[in-house]
Amino acid sequence: MLSLLSFILSSLLPVVRNATKDNTQTGLFRRSIQKRIDYKCLRDKQCQVLRLNRNRCQYCRFKKCLDVGMSKDSVRYGRVPKREKIPNNRLIEVTAMYDMIVSISQAHLTHCAYTQERTQGLVRKPALFPGVNEHQDTSMQKVVVWQQFASLLSPSIPQVVEFAKRIPSFQDLVQDDQLLCIKQGFSRCGWCMLHASNSSSLTFADGTCISRQHLEIMFDHEFVNMIFNFVCWFNDLRLSDCVIALYSAAVLVTAEREGIYGHKTVQQMQEQLLGALQQQVGEERPEEAHLFSALVSKLPDLRRLGVKHMEHLQWFRYNFMHLRISPLFAEVFDIPYTGHQVPV
Repeated sequence: MLSLLSFILSSLLPVVRNATKDNTQTGLFRRSIQKRIDYKCLRDKQCQVLRLNRNRCQYCRFKKCLDVGMSKDSVRYGRVPKREKIPNNRLIEVTAMYDMIVSISQAHLTHCAYTQERTQGLVRKPALFPGVNEHQDTSMQKVVVWQQFASLLSPSIPQVVEFAKRIPSFQDLVQDDQLLCIKQGFSRCGWCMLHASNSSSLTFADGTCISRQHLEIMFDHEFVNMIFNFVCWFNDLRLSDCVIALYSAAVLVTAEREGIYGHKTVQQMQEQLLGALQQQVGEERPEEAHLFSALVSKLPDLRRLGVKHMEHLQWFRYNFMHLRISPLFAEVFDIPYTGHQVPV
């Protein structure tokens, strides 16, 4: 029987990807970015953009390019500058690297709920835990809080899967390796997306905040400290969406996981991703020579977070009969499925 995660992985990519291949749309988008054109709409910014009328409103046409995931970085890296006497094989490598940067950046902008644009002006609100009180059994408190935590994370699962599918060569891996990368890398990517508010709460995509106190009900003081130390450090770097996308891809695609079949292939993919990350960091923050090394040095910390998280999940696996979580969330974290679990 095909699992939910396998089905999402094997499904066809959305037709919307083809929108970036429309030469006329690409031409307009490139000119708009390069010339910094500021368009105006005379119809409340609600024009319907079709092939027959696309020249009527350039504002809405440009907005449609952004809506389908075209990235300004693709204009910057669309063509690699010509270099004198550069060997053909090196030129191919450079071109492939820039293509990788563009593809992953566009995938992040399209499928991540935590981009700068989407989180700008986000209204924060505390998470509600009905039924949790100091007189309640500790185990029941843990179940209630964790179910809310799971419901906040669940929408990100298909988004991470779609993002992974657009990492160049990811779908060339055997499906078991794809599944392992996603299942064991999902939570690690999550720590790269969340926002920490003064080391006292974590903010999710819809603005819901879970306090440190509630996190310690689910986990333990040491693990929660590890989470906040990483998330606060990562937030303080103020990285661009493009750099976060490349770092997340490198976190997902790692061969240092038990059960990986194509170990060498996955390792080569991660090396390519780290090379693209180094290139992008150097382009964006040339004055911070230490930044790339600092990011790489934190990969072991993320692995430790992942291992510790898996240890905590054991308690929930033993108490699965009390949980109401989505089938997809249950599959990602290997929690037994019951008929009482809620839909995705």
